[in-house]
Amino acid sequence: EWPHPERRVVIDCSNPVDWQDGPRVREDLQVPETLRRHWVDARLVKAFNTVGSAQVLHPTVNGQPIDLFLCGDDEEAKETVSRLGTGLGFHPVDSGPLRNAPLLEHLAVLLMSLSAHSFRGRSITLKLEAE
Repeated sequence: EWPHPERRVVIDCSNPVDWQDGPRVREDLQVPETLRRHWVDARLVKAFNTVGSAQVLHPTVNGQPIDLFLCGDDEEAKETVSRLGTGLGFHPVDSGPLRNAPLLEHLAVLLMSLSAHSFRGRSITLKLEAE
C-alpha cells in the first residue's frame, strides 16, 4: 500500500513513452489516473515533464526563462508548483485542468522526437511568445 500523502501536492513529471518505433505516448498508461487511484486525497499537478535534462539546471533560452507547462484541478496546488518553478528559474504556464495531462505528454514526445532529429540535440526547448 502506498503512503497517504495527507493532501500534499504531488508532481507528476513522468512521460509514459514507448521507444519501440521512435518516441510515442503509451496510451495504455494513464499516470495521473493511476496516481489519483493510489493517492485519493493528493493534490496532483502535471509539471516538469516537458523540460529536458539539459535545461533543469539552466532553464533559459536566449536569456529568457524556459516555459514550465503545468496542469491540475487544484488551483492552490498549481500555484505552489508555479512558485517552485519560478524559484528554479522557469516561467510557469498554466495549461488548464488535469485532463490536459496527455496533451503535455504528447508535447514532451514531440520535443523528444525533434531532439532526436535536430542538430541541436537535447538543447531544444519551447518558449511561448505573444505580441
